[in-house]
Amino acid sequence: MSTYFVIGKQVAIKGKIIRLHSFFHFLGMHNLCKLTTLYSGYEKADDYNLLPLTAHEIQEKKPTSFLWNLWEPLFFQEQTNALIKSAFLQSAYFPLETKEGKPFCGTFIIHLTNEGFY
Repeated sequence: MSTYFVIGKQVAIKGKIIRLHSFFHFLGMHNLCKLTTLYSGYEKADDYNLLPLTAHEIQEKKPTSFLWNLWEPLFFQEQTNALIKSAFLQSAYFPLETKEGKPFCGTFIIHLTNEGFY
């Protein structure tokens, strides 16, 4: 778990996903997700030029798994692996305003699932 403070109208989380074949899901193994970046954003392009932005690289708490060394060749389709279904980037955006347009101040909990995060 980590704590970061961001400002703006949106916050985005970017992560690397390695999807294992369904045989591994049957055995109880899950896809791998590594959150890499947290950054703030705005809904309008003009706001990017006028208002401050923040970005954070999310640091690992544990040593890198050997599977993450396979990620880039799989992502760029330089290699294939019979055990791994796909390797891709996923980004999710979360609003930092309420429905009424008032600023949201609170905590987000990111849920990691077999398909990625939300």
